[in-house]
Amino acid sequence: MKTQFIHFSTALLLVVGPACQSCQSNNEQSENNAMNSDSIVDDRRAPIKNEDNPKVLGADRSNNPKTTGTGDESFSTDTTQAEGIKKEKVQQVITYYLELKDALVKSDNQKASEVAAKIKKSLEGHNNQLAKNILFEAEQIALIDNLDHQRTRFNTLSENVYTLVNSTKANQKILYRQYCPMAFDNEGAYWLSAEEEIRNPYFGDKMLKCGSVKETLE
Repeated sequence: MKTQFIHFSTALLLVVGPACQSCQSNNEQSENNAMNSDSIVDDRRAPIKNEDNPKVLGADRSNNPKTTGTGDESFSTDTTQAEGIKKEKVQQVITYYLELKDALVKSDNQKASEVAAKIKKSLEGHNNQLAKNILFEAEQIALIDNLDHQRTRFNTLSENVYTLVNSTKANQKILYRQYCPMAFDNEGAYWLSAEEEIRNPYFGDKMLKCGSVKETLE
């Protein structure tokens, strides 16, 4: 009888043992997957910091309910962001900005540098943070005449100029906010244009008509 019990116990261990190990392995795998999932969520929530690049005013909509457009296209229309910037200066910035956009459409880096320098000069002396941000991006475009660099800076400049236009309503003609979903490795980017027809400043001749109108600023 004792011998039979030993054989039965041994058989039971042979059956249950692997099952327990398998269950433990599955639990460990589930815990690892959960940890990895938490890690992914944390990484996505972590803010991207770029100390060399000033904040795009109007991009943070959590603290300001005054917005225009819908969803991710919304930016602040708080007029205090452009406080101290005269209407004539805003119109000057818009004119130079559109010239800069046209230069990038033509992939003319030299012309882009020249026009960006005019934007910088038009806002020198302003203590307004939005003006400082526009001045900073324009200066970066003016100093380095590499097209890829200029187009990257133009992206941030465009958002700040968009905020400036929305804050002041100083544009003398209709402006179209346009969007290319393929810019910057499919991250997408916006720009402003005086023409409804798409002329892409991020690709130039390579993908001249890639994009669509997302908003009309009257």
